[in-house]
Parts: sequence; C-alpha cells; structure tokens
Amino acid sequence: MIDIHRLDLPDADFIGALTAVNDSIAIVSSSINQKIANSIAEDMSVNILSVNADTDFFGLFSKMNNNGLILSNIIDDEIYNQLKRELSINVSILDSKINAVGANILANDKIAIVNPSYNERSRRAIADALDTEVISMRIGRFKTVGATNLLNNKNIVVNNTATDSDIEILKSYGLDPVRASSNGGSFSLGLSLLINTNHIIIGRSTTGYEVAKILEAFD
Repeated sequence: MIDIHRLDLPDADFIGALTAVNDSIAIVSSSINQKIANSIAEDMSVNILSVNADTDFFGLFSKMNNNGLILSNIIDDEIYNQLKRELSINVSILDSKINAVGANILANDKIAIVNPSYNERSRRAIADALDTEVISMRIGRFKTVGATNLLNNKNIVVNNTATDSDIEILKSYGLDPVRASSNGGSFSLGLSLLINTNHIIIGRSTTGYEVAKILEAFD
C-alpha cells in the first residue's frame, strides 16, 4: 500500500511540476507557497531543500531518485554548486536541447524511462546520473513520459493512451501498469501528482474515481 494525501491549495493541482523528490528530500524553489513546501515535507516524510531558482517549477527541470539528481542545462551554476555541496547523491547536468528533464524522464531506483528523442549520449548521461537502466520509449501518445505517467519503486501508473504493447514492454521490467488520469481527466499524471516510494500527494481537482484507479497500482 501507499499513503495518499490531498493538498487543497492553489497550485497544488500541478505539484509534480514544483519539486524533485525522493524518499528523503524534496528540492523546491524558494519562491513557492510556504504552505505547499510544508505540506510536501509532512506528507512525503522528507526534508525540504530550497534553491533560489528563477521559476517555481523546479520539478520540470530536474529528475531525482535515491541514487542521483539530474538537472536541466538551464539551471544556473549557483544552484548546481549548492546541490553538489548539500546532497549526498550524484548531481549532474544534462546537456541537451530537451531541457525540461522532469517532463521527459520517468525514474525509480532501477530504471529510467526516457523520451525516445534523447540521443545515445544523453541516455548514457541519464543512466550514469541516476544509476539506472535506461528504456527509451513513448507511453501512449506521449514522448514526455515524465509529465504523463507515475513511477516509483513499487509500480507504475500510465496515462490512458498507453497501448497494450506499451503495457507488455513495461511488464517485462517487472511492473504491473495501471491506466489512470488526474485532475478530472488530464493525461498529465506526472505534473499533477507527487510520488515517492511510500507517499503520493494529489491536488484538489483529482477525482475520487481517479484516486481509486491510481491506488490500484499499489494494492
């Protein structure tokens, strides 16, 4: 099972875009609503690390698991150096034109599913940074696999356009995919929800039916 928490605050419907999270820490922009930061800390059972980013949507430009953190090449040197100092995991920058890494990488501690438009050099960099096997594929209609699906160390929730072929590929990696949506029919699961191994945060617009479908993946 997994704990699920509803956060009834402005901007919480896109909480997955606000932060990079693993099982011990969440990285947020210092500019986000402090109530959201406090709720993330409490509901995800993590410590908060704030960075002076130019955007509230730090999660769009980063992807983290328990092994490492990979950052977009638009993240400035000051933030990169701070994270290198303060984190005990790998911290790397991905030099790619596909720079919304949080939207284009879906990762747990064993695998990273990535936008198939990433080239071989980028795929190797992602594998090294997150210490995972890399799977290059779209899921359903979307190459932006991080934005449209949820993955943790227990299972995967895929967007409703995922094909039977996609499901079979994911099953070959030991997953048991469940199709679902968020925010009243949105495909943007990864942007709408925040997940680590034991906790999920949802916003005010994700319906009870959608919550039930998401929880099917973690029964």
